[in-house]
Order: sequence, then C-alpha cells, then structure tokens
Amino acid sequence: MKFTQGIRIDGTLFDVPLLSIKRNFDVLDKYAERNEEDGDLLREVAGVYANYTLAFGTINDDDTYEMLINKLTEPIAFHDFEIPTTKGIFEFKGYISQVSDEISKIMEDTAKFKGLTCKFTMKEPFRTP
Repeated sequence: MKFTQGIRIDGTLFDVPLLSIKRNFDVLDKYAERNEEDGDLLREVAGVYANYTLAFGTINDDDTYEMLINKLTEPIAFHDFEIPTTKGIFEFKGYISQVSDEISKIMEDTAKFKGLTCKFTMKEPFRTP
C-alpha cells in the first residue's frame, strides 16, 4: 500500500511516498522493582509512548530528497511531527533516533538512494494513568 498524505516535520510538508508507518507502543515505568521477600513486582507506570518507524518510497526529485535528509538529520533536540492516522493527523513532539538509506545507483555526476527509513521517538507519553 502507498500512503499519499506525506508527513509534516516542524510545519514543513514533505509530500513524499510513504511505504509503511509502523508503530510501537512502549509502556514505560517511573519505577519497577521486585519485593525481595515474595518476588512480587511493584511498579508505577509513567505512560504509553507511540514510537514510529517510517519507510519511504522512491523519491525521484534530488532536491526533495536532500531537503528531507537534511531535516531528518538536523542536530536539534526535538521536532514537531504530524503523522497520518485513523482519525486524520496525530501530532506530537519527539526526536529522530535513527535514519538510514542505501545507494541504489551511481552515475557519473550523482547517486540515487533507496530504502530511506527513520525512527521517531515521542518526547512525552500520549497516554498516562
């Protein structure tokens, strides 16, 4: 399936093909420890974080590709993301924890890349107890 909505990062629309948007729901604890006497787990949940892995389709325009790579690798603490979801758009603040791609074709004066993926990690939980 090809996703056609594109994504927004820091208010900029990147109208690029999305091959997949994978979500992981991570439940993180404020603390978790075992009772030494009976082994019972004591924990307090901090919240649920929805973290995303995006896989992009072929981006033929070199300028668009470079603009997206520059944004994805921008060395700042946090970004504002807008991701397509069942109810329209899900907005959150987070950081980009990983970006990868590979060269698919080397030509005389340029190279073409494929397999662009990235991971977005939420700054704050979207669900709390």
